[in-house]
Amino acid sequence: SVMTEANQPVPVSIPTRTRKRVHMPRSSALFSLANKSTPACLKVLKPDRPRPQLHIPRVQVPSPVAQPSPSSKALKLYQDPAFKIQSDPFRESVELLAISNLENVKASSDGQCSKAIMFQVEPRILDQIKRNTQLRVEARLLSFHQKYLNWKSAMEPHLNRTLLRTPPPPTQDSMWALPQPLDLTESIDSSCLLNFDCRPLSEPCVCAIELVRIRSLEDVIQVVESASLESSCPPCETQGCVSLSCPISFKRIIIPARSTQCKHPQPFCLRSHLQLCQRSSLWHCPICLQPAPIHTLRIDRKFARLLVLANPNYTHILLSPDGSCEWISDDDHTTQPTQAVAKPSVDDVGSQRSVAIAEICDRVS
Repeated sequence: SVMTEANQPVPVSIPTRTRKRVHMPRSSALFSLANKSTPACLKVLKPDRPRPQLHIPRVQVPSPVAQPSPSSKALKLYQDPAFKIQSDPFRESVELLAISNLENVKASSDGQCSKAIMFQVEPRILDQIKRNTQLRVEARLLSFHQKYLNWKSAMEPHLNRTLLRTPPPPTQDSMWALPQPLDLTESIDSSCLLNFDCRPLSEPCVCAIELVRIRSLEDVIQVVESASLESSCPPCETQGCVSLSCPISFKRIIIPARSTQCKHPQPFCLRSHLQLCQRSSLWHCPICLQPAPIHTLRIDRKFARLLVLANPNYTHILLSPDGSCEWISDDDHTTQPTQAVAKPSVDDVGSQRSVAIAEICDRVS
């Protein structure tokens, strides 16, 4: 009641709350609790008729074709057999540390077109490099036209903020003029960052950083000897005057060799040829200037037998069309016909290497 001004109470009606029944689905957790002990207000009524569900068919969207990533494209180029043929025989690849595609390198806002390659070197590799001086970490530039590119000084390569010295380019621009790699051994660390400017590059390429082992001269000679056991030199001219001295060192030929592309009978000393190619990076025949890479070099078996029979005073051999040959000496300017091929001896020749080559040729033939 409310008091009025006359202090008389006036009745006031207050609305009461009405209780409504709760409709819960059958799948609700309260459905399992509705039993005799629950109050009537919490009891669940029977659900209504289930509503029909709309079934939307799934549309199969074709998955996009996976495009080859730059890393896979660069790795495919690195594994190309053409680069294995052109590779330097004095360098044996041990492990690939990093590879980067330089095909789509864009210039930044300040006009620089630089590339940064980050790679990790495991502690075991660092330990092997410290112990073995024949192991090196080198970087090469592989062109998509299946050839190696030169490192130019204008590229300014830096490894861990240390300016690297670029190797000199070959004196001639040829397919078999192998550019020297960039040596990273002195500045190598567990975590490396290689930076260089890509503007001097004439074409898109791939930069491969690998661990290589430097082969000795004797190892490369054994590679040629193994290849000569499987195949011999192709036939050449059978007449003319052939010198017993190497056209490179002007000394007596010890291991006579020619390229499979050479047509002349004059061989060169394999040891002198490999030393010259290692210094100049030019794999050409010193006589006909034809390409003479490592996979085309073969030991001349016929000339190796003649070297074993030759007297130290003889300097040339005169080949006749009928297959016979005569010795020529510069001392008396006389010629002597060759005798039948006999078993070589070290005393007659004075070189165990020539005897070994001749015995190998006898076993093959």
